[in-house]
Amino acid sequence: MNALFYPIKPRLAGFVSGIVAFVIMGSFGVLVRHVTAGGAVIASVRFGLGLLFLALYLLLTRQWQAIRVKLSGALLLSGIFLALCVFFYIQAIQRIPLASAVLLLYFAPLAATALAYFVLREPISLLNGLWLWLAFLGSLLLLGVGTTAKGTLTSGHLAGLASALFYALFILANRSISPDLTPAARAFYQLLLGFLVMLPLAGHIDVVALAADTYWLLAIGFLHGFLALFLMISALRHLRAFEYGTLSYFEPIVAALAGYLVYGEGLTAPQLVGGALIIGSGLMQILASAGNLPK
Repeated sequence: MNALFYPIKPRLAGFVSGIVAFVIMGSFGVLVRHVTAGGAVIASVRFGLGLLFLALYLLLTRQWQAIRVKLSGALLLSGIFLALCVFFYIQAIQRIPLASAVLLLYFAPLAATALAYFVLREPISLLNGLWLWLAFLGSLLLLGVGTTAKGTLTSGHLAGLASALFYALFILANRSISPDLTPAARAFYQLLLGFLVMLPLAGHIDVVALAADTYWLLAIGFLHGFLALFLMISALRHLRAFEYGTLSYFEPIVAALAGYLVYGEGLTAPQLVGGALIIGSGLMQILASAGNLPK
């Protein structure tokens, strides 16, 4: 009987790890709004503390040799793109409703499909083209509400679009990294590069003023810089790509609920339709790719 259920346990652990990771990620906006520091400072702390906690974990578990790898251009670019994605995402969180910020971010996986067509010359099927078009329509609905009378976008929406762009570039860069590179090594160098990129942008840091945000910054560094990342890596070890991708949509749902419950941020009817189109199109693309997997 034990042998019968043994193969299920690792996959169950993968699903639980993934769900917890994306629930944590969905709470990011709530923590960010309790910090008075700028976006570059918050991003620096997230990457810096995340790197510190990950390094301690690797040392305690005697896995520090995992980071002794040859650096590649794709790995370096992935760290830079991740840093800029987080920076602009924080800018969006601070200026527009949480639901709008995270839903714009989740347009990135579909945008990566479009970029792959031009950059990597990967073909787009008619079905994937349909999901991409619907998701783009959804993003227009999200952006249409919150514009000025002249129809110009707010800085928060522009930051949200920038975060999605760099997230899409991050996805493409990761696909170009050698599959032999372990997730721990990827995470270590992406956090390191993210910290190095954000630190100069943070400029002069007022330590006295930052002390008031100590507990919130520690929570961001531990929960989002390390724990969520660690749980994502654990989930990836036991789940297939489409299963992991499906679980990732817990993040925008949690962020939308957090915005509503904590800040009373509701979405208008067009925004709800736009968000549903983005999430639905992303999930359908994931399921379509799952259907092409070998049995």
